[in-house]
Amino acid sequence: MRIGNAMEYIEIEPERSSYASEVKLDVTLNIKDFRGSYGGVYVSQQELNRFIDSLYALEDRRQGAARFCSRGPDELLFEYRQPDYAAHAEGDPQLLFEIRSTDTIGHMAIEAQLHRYYFGESSSNPVYLKGCFDVGPEVISELILLFHEAEKLINS
Repeated sequence: MRIGNAMEYIEIEPERSSYASEVKLDVTLNIKDFRGSYGGVYVSQQELNRFIDSLYALEDRRQGAARFCSRGPDELLFEYRQPDYAAHAEGDPQLLFEIRSTDTIGHMAIEAQLHRYYFGESSSNPVYLKGCFDVGPEVISELILLFHEAEKLINS
């Protein structure tokens, strides 16, 4: 599923994982002329269920926060929250994905940071892609559908 517009988007495609009780996500982030992807982000069923419940609450209120973190502590952080938030304490996740309200009437923005390591012959170096773009409030219900589909992959 692609969220955003032609110039600024994040694409998240769930796949069946070879590990029990989790799903694999393929993620692509595009911010204007910058683009990156990561094809190996794993999220547990428990974390996915908790996140879906939080998204339902956010759909009702259009304010607040919802987040999930992938199985590996540095793979994925997805969050929805109001703009007056504290900095992340999780370190450098491989994907930081945030959807947040930008006002009290339900306008939304997505902020995403994709983080991978480039492994050279004798060293590894971090590579980051980060950006923010506006989306409509309908994105919350689209995310609920997307992550319900991901949940079905775990149970099949």
